[in-house]
Amino acid sequence: MADNDFRYTIPAENLPATIIAVKTSKDKSMSDGDELLEYEYIVKREGYVDDDKTALIAQRGEIRATKDGIVEAIHVTKGQVIDNESTVVIDYKGCDHDTQYEGMCVMCCKTVPMNQESHVMMAHDATSLAVSRSEAKRLEHDTVGRLLNEGKLSLIVDLDQTLIHATVGPAIDEWINSQGGMPQDVKMFPLPDSSTPYYIKLRPHLERFLQKVAAIYELHIYTMGTRNYASAVAKAIDPDGKFFSQRILSRDENLNMTQKSIERLFPCDTSMVVVIDDRADVWQYSPNLVKVQPYEYFVGAGDINAGHLPKQDAVIKSEPAPSTGAAPTTELVKESTEAKSDPSDTSVGTTETAVEIETSTTAPTDATAAPADTTTTASSGETSEEKKPEEKGEELKAEVTASVMPTSGKPLKVLKPKAPVMDDNDNELKHILEILETIHEKFYDDREVFKLTKPKKQPDVKEIIRDMKKNVLKGVNIVFSSVIPLGQIPQRADIWRQAESFGAICSTELSTGVTHVVAAKAGTQKVSEARKRRNVKIVRPEWLYHSIGKWQRQNEVDYVLPELANKSSPRSTTPPHNPEDEKNVGGAEGNGEEDQGGVSEDMGTIQTINNNVWEDVAKELEDELGDLDDTDFDSDTSTHSNTQSDASTDGGNRFPLANLKRTRVFRKSGLSTADERRQDERRRRWWRGR
Repeated sequence: MADNDFRYTIPAENLPATIIAVKTSKDKSMSDGDELLEYEYIVKREGYVDDDKTALIAQRGEIRATKDGIVEAIHVTKGQVIDNESTVVIDYKGCDHDTQYEGMCVMCCKTVPMNQESHVMMAHDATSLAVSRSEAKRLEHDTVGRLLNEGKLSLIVDLDQTLIHATVGPAIDEWINSQGGMPQDVKMFPLPDSSTPYYIKLRPHLERFLQKVAAIYELHIYTMGTRNYASAVAKAIDPDGKFFSQRILSRDENLNMTQKSIERLFPCDTSMVVVIDDRADVWQYSPNLVKVQPYEYFVGAGDINAGHLPKQDAVIKSEPAPSTGAAPTTELVKESTEAKSDPSDTSVGTTETAVEIETSTTAPTDATAAPADTTTTASSGETSEEKKPEEKGEELKAEVTASVMPTSGKPLKVLKPKAPVMDDNDNELKHILEILETIHEKFYDDREVFKLTKPKKQPDVKEIIRDMKKNVLKGVNIVFSSVIPLGQIPQRADIWRQAESFGAICSTELSTGVTHVVAAKAGTQKVSEARKRRNVKIVRPEWLYHSIGKWQRQNEVDYVLPELANKSSPRSTTPPHNPEDEKNVGGAEGNGEEDQGGVSEDMGTIQTINNNVWEDVAKELEDELGDLDDTDFDSDTSTHSNTQSDASTDGGNRFPLANLKRTRVFRKSGLSTADERRQDERRRRWWRGR
């Protein structure tokens, strides 16, 4: 820096001067205040010896370092006389200790205390290397210039459950061995500090994703795995180092076991930095973050490097619809018989037998027959401690063996265990690539506008991401029901924060402005109240998760609660308003009661039947049984008056069969007893058929 270039000279008032000592040497590190050079000069003083005489007195002068630095050059020697004020005696380079390594300045080699306020770490693979903020700003300015020239942005990527899924354990070993070779996109590696093999599954479309995104972003790995783990995974997904090179940051260099920070790599300018990760909480919900849906492949493995991270909010999903029957489901378990080792025997080969097992959807009554639940205890339903991957693998193996046990008690030999993996139909990276391409395109479009109009504010990916997210749920006002656990502050829940970041307004009460109730189950007070409102949509939590995950509002029709999917809401069973009904029902409009949509489903169905339908039914009954006049029914006065009262209450003659059914008494006839019984039985069958 120009401020640190010093050219020392002897002051003009001390000339001429003779150099009597040089106290340093070239390239020597000096501290602030250290003596560099000593010289001698002559001064005249009157009355120093006699009052009337002038004496010449020799004085000594010195030149000292004005700050820490290094001697670059010495231009004088001992005994040399300097008589020109422009003569430079020493060139000196001051040092601000911008770059430090393990407490030592890289420039001047002086030991200096680490100051976290004035110095930051920028290196990916070293915690001992720190630079001053002024130096960091200079370095980032150079990086920004280079990226702009290349037309790129910076992208920080997570590993676990973002690009790959990892696991360990004997269950996976057995499954791999049963495949006869390593499955596609599954990699295995040991770590230098462990004999346990690690298995990683590359997320579908990963190679294409890296190729596409590397053309418009400079990639950095930032993982909570160890340095050895991060390097091994990077070698597996980028063997040539063409995507990440040495830009790998692990938890060993992060200095924080629970949080990640963009400033760890970009301490001064984050306007061109995008982050993709499956967890938003470890980034403190950074505006630079594009959240990725977690990738699951190995059953029960989760994130093997998340043991020290904060516990995530549980993902609440809607309850399944209650089972109305015991329709069996069929599970096919393949039983393979290995060929004999004798190659001469050609009569026995590898065969597969499909063993069909029928399992009822109803819960078994026998406690020993109930399937084990890996997440809840049988007695209390409380969440149990998560099992290790190898333990879950053994359980899966045991479940398959138990499931093919015939009723005779003789077990069938199952050689192939149930695969401890999930269906691999994930397309998340395709979707994330589209988002990243859009962000990149918008940034450089704004950059062109900036160069033409020179506004005060330069383009920033944080604002681009914010605007893209806000448009997803714009105009949506959400109330949660049975989604956020009781006792938790709603505003701190992850789903609440995510919804707000995508433009939704979240409320705790079902006010007039609410447009959506996100409910995990039906039957809650909020759901019941929302069903009475025509402008409120009731959806499962998956609607919100998928809208956020896809950055696009999903169709609410596809996310109706199972309990409500085949039910008409109370408001839908209310017949349309008909002025003629008010004439038929005397005084009904003046009862002062407001319709709350609480009509039962049976009555609602009756009320919606058209009068013409009732006429057709009456005609059919007449054709079947003959003329129906008042003499066909009991003409008791009290009964007849009750019938008339009921008819007026029910709205005149709108529902004649309802009245007939309540007062039906078959008359005595002149037929024989046997004929009467047959006629009565025929009438009863007809009524039951109706």
